[in-house]
Amino acid sequence: IMLAECEHGHVFAKKLFCGKEWCPKCGKEGSPAHKRRIARVLPKAMQIRSMGYFVIEFPDSYRLLGHRDDEIEGWCYSKKDLQDTRKRIVDVLAGKRVHARKGEKKRQGGYFSRGLARWHWFGDKATTASGKRKWNPHFNLLVDGAFIERDKLEEIKGALRSALNCPDLIVHY
Repeated sequence: IMLAECEHGHVFAKKLFCGKEWCPKCGKEGSPAHKRRIARVLPKAMQIRSMGYFVIEFPDSYRLLGHRDDEIEGWCYSKKDLQDTRKRIVDVLAGKRVHARKGEKKRQGGYFSRGLARWHWFGDKATTASGKRKWNPHFNLLVDGAFIERDKLEEIKGALRSALNCPDLIVHY
């Protein structure tokens, strides 16, 4: 808890949270930090009329990149890799950024006009042999979309696999 006082002598307190999903307190469903994460995204999600949900994850063999001899382009090992991988996924799903007039954000191509995305680090149910939650980095996206025909979904999955250089990328919709 952080205590502070304003210039008029009013004292107030604020409860601080680390906010990390792997924290036993902040990562717990229904915790104040969990509620805060949901509260931040809810107004944006409420603007989506019809919602689609993607979960994109790399196979187990790609998750230990730091322990392998070969480097796989486009994987998620460092903060920069996570940002680059996110950008590649968004470029496929929302289209690549194009030069526009100052202040305008334009994208060309893509499959969806907007969405919300974030990394998750663990699965809900998967655990290791010791009973701890399994390291399972995956990218969750809510998109402005609904039912997708099988052929179109396979096209999207193929574009993601190609952009991430991962032929066995796991894509759920």
